[in-house]
Amino acid sequence: MNDEQVTQTLLVESHRCLAGAVETAMARIGSQGQEPLLYPPNGAFSPEEQQALRSMKPSPAERSALEKLIAEACATAFFDFFNLIDGTSDPELDPPPGTWVGAWLLAPLDDSDREMLHDAFYESYEAYDEATHRRQT
Repeated sequence: MNDEQVTQTLLVESHRCLAGAVETAMARIGSQGQEPLLYPPNGAFSPEEQQALRSMKPSPAERSALEKLIAEACATAFFDFFNLIDGTSDPELDPPPGTWVGAWLLAPLDDSDREMLHDAFYESYEAYDEATHRRQT
């Protein structure tokens, strides 16, 4: 697979991931709300929030509007993340020293031992939480 194919695959899959996130979020409306939340880590719905989710019965227009809002939020996160990778925006919370020029993701040559970003994502929440608290004070 060449670099262009890798890039195109990641971009197309980002849209699939976004659509899946909308579907998962919408499935929680009208449900018991007892499924554990992955984000934020250690998050859970309060009993009041569980009751609120159970009581929601959106009309088709309300459901469509909610789907669009969730999709927009997901798309904005992907777009902002891609801007960081491209170097067209700068890290805000803990900028590294020097000029931010972006990042380049490379397809691995093999399946050797390497850091897995999907694992590191949830593990990095504590650093995010600390950075946001430092910024607020």
